[in-house]
Amino acid sequence: MKGCRHLSIIGDHKQLPPVVTSVEAKQGGLSRSLFERLIRSESNIPSTMLNVQFRMHPSLAEFPNKTFYDGALENGQGTELIAPVASSYWPSSSGGTAERDAHRLCFIDHKGRESKAENSTSLCNAPEARIVVDVVVDLLRRNPELTGDDIGVVTPYAGQQILLEKMLHNEASPARQQAASALATRSSQLGCIDIHTVDGFEGREKKVIIFSTVRTNAQGYVGFLADGRRLNVALTRAQSALFLIGNIETSTVGQEA
Repeated sequence: MKGCRHLSIIGDHKQLPPVVTSVEAKQGGLSRSLFERLIRSESNIPSTMLNVQFRMHPSLAEFPNKTFYDGALENGQGTELIAPVASSYWPSSSGGTAERDAHRLCFIDHKGRESKAENSTSLCNAPEARIVVDVVVDLLRRNPELTGDDIGVVTPYAGQQILLEKMLHNEASPARQQAASALATRSSQLGCIDIHTVDGFEGREKKVIIFSTVRTNAQGYVGFLADGRRLNVALTRAQSALFLIGNIETSTVGQEA
C-alpha cells in the first residue's frame, strides 16, 4: 500500500488469533489475520516454514507437532538432553528410559467447580488454584536447583490469573503463608513465579509450565480452550515439563458437543 518493493512477514498463523470482540466483525472474516490470509492465498505468494523447534523436549513437542503442524516440525539438536524435573505427581515407574521420558507431561484431574471471579466478568476456579499451589510447592521442594523464575503458570482467564497472583505473590494470603511454611528458606521463590493468561505468555517459555484450564461444569463449556490456536500456545511454552490441571469430564462432554 505504501509502495514498498519487498515485504516480509514473520509469524505463526496457528497460534494466537486476532482479538476481535465484535460478532459482526467476526462474521465478516476479521478474526483471520493478514498473515493467515496471505499464507492461504491462491495468489501463489511464496512462504517458508521454519520447521525446527529448539524449545521443548521431544516428548513435549510430539502432540502439538501432530495436532497443529501435521508432523512437519523437527526437534533441534540438544532438545533430547533437556533435563527432567522431579515431581510426586508423575506416575510411578521402574526407571526405564521410555518411562523417564513420560515424566514430562501429566494431567491432574479434579472436580472443583468454576465460578465468576470477584468484581469481574471473568472466571476462576479456587479448588484448582489450590492444586496449582500444591504442584508449585512440590516442585520447589523436590528440585533444589529449580527457582521460581523457572516456573510459569498459564491460564485462559484473567480471573484465575488474579486469584493465583494473590495466592502465590501476596505474602499476607493464607495460601502463600501455608506454602511458605512448607518451603522454609525457599519461600521467596514463590514471588518469582510468572503467572499470565495465554495471551500474555505468547513468545515466552519456562522450564516448567503449569496450565490451569479453569473450566469445570456439567454442560461441557470449555470457552477459550475450544480455540486450537490459543491451546497451541498454552501447550508449547514448556521446555522440560508440563502439568495440565482440569476436569476430564468437562473436556469430554465439550468434545462430544
